[in-house]
Amino acid sequence: MAPTVLSIALFGFVAVAAVIIGLLFAWAWHRRRRWPLLLASVLWIGYGLWQAGVQWLAPEADIGGGLLLVYPLLLLATALALLGLRRPRAPR
Repeated sequence: MAPTVLSIALFGFVAVAAVIIGLLFAWAWHRRRRWPLLLASVLWIGYGLWQAGVQWLAPEADIGGGLLLVYPLLLLATALALLGLRRPRAPR
């Protein structure tokens, strides 16, 4: 496989995986109603859509600079969301 085709396939997989992770956090938010889950869901789905858009519109674009900000935000939001999942559900 040519390097360009391989990179497009890899980033396409990353975009789909990010949206799936975001949908899992959205499902968890629907069940638990904790704001870190909603934040992680929005950020992951947004990242997946952004990644897909970059690959569709400009597959040769250099996205390294944007990832210096995006990946730490995703990591922080994911950590907060996972901590939110560990806490017991509040009584209604």
